[in-house]
Amino acid sequence: MLTRTELWLIVILGAGLTLLGLLIQGKSLSIAGVATTLGTTVALLYGGIWLFDSYLWRWSIFRGWLVNRPYLQGSWAATLHSDWIDPETNERVPPIEAYMVVRQTLTSLSMRLFTEKSRSALVAHAIETEPDGLFQLSAVYRNYPKIEYQGKQSSIHHGALLIDVHEVRQERLEGHYWTDRETRGTVVLERRVAKLFSSFDEARSALQGG
Repeated sequence: MLTRTELWLIVILGAGLTLLGLLIQGKSLSIAGVATTLGTTVALLYGGIWLFDSYLWRWSIFRGWLVNRPYLQGSWAATLHSDWIDPETNERVPPIEAYMVVRQTLTSLSMRLFTEKSRSALVAHAIETEPDGLFQLSAVYRNYPKIEYQGKQSSIHHGALLIDVHEVRQERLEGHYWTDRETRGTVVLERRVAKLFSSFDEARSALQGG
């Protein structure tokens, strides 16, 4: 969601582009004059908003006064530490290898977690700024086990995730998760790369060196 400052900036830019268009075309500031430049103004404004939302918001020049949001995009090597007890061994499962792929703009966030046996995707999320300037990411996700594991080792389920982000471009993240199967654990994200992957095998090959 856009902040009040961002909304005011859009309004000011729109007015400025309209006035500039009138000056260039040598037209008066009237309803008829504004109407003739409105199409061009809207197109330029839309293009500028798209460019800023997709790319420019990451620039440090906008930090603090206009943009207050951490930059998380990339593919992360993830480790899950679950308290789930394997019924076959009656022991806690070892750490689970996983990969988190984050796609992000200023106004949107997509996170997909891949393991050998399942994939998870965000259902809803929020990024809040703490009083000390840190960020907290909270999310609800849905997990889809691979079909061969459904009904045997796992089933489609939902969970919640909470991650503290201490820096705008932090290179290691740690958080906690809970599921509606009454399990919980911690997740560690590290070794981020810029390329975005679409499967467990692709991410493992790149992040683990083959």
